[in-house]
Amino acid sequence: MLLSEVGLAVSAAALFASSGIPVRVVSMPCVERFLAQSDDWRSTVRPPGGPVVVLEAGRTAAWGAVTGARPALHLETDRHGASAPAGELKHFGFTLESMALRVKAWPAG
Repeated sequence: MLLSEVGLAVSAAALFASSGIPVRVVSMPCVERFLAQSDDWRSTVRPPGGPVVVLEAGRTAAWGAVTGARPALHLETDRHGASAPAGELKHFGFTLESMALRVKAWPAG
């Protein structure tokens, strides 16, 4: 059972790993706290290089500061009240199948 977009990201990572594509899933409950850490610490969590996929069903405004200038695919919705249990997220296109297709079609992916 998927409880949030984190569960969806973990499932997607397993799907990509089975195809030989390495993925690191990072759950970031507080973007501000992450950004307050040193660059060295942040690079251990989010190593430099490689594309980034942001999966967010709730609060999207701060993700540009996290991804910076690196290629990033933002799979997000920030409509008020749009954050919901996984069963309801499919209404916004947050399904394993749709996310995998969008990542595979992304030029940097």
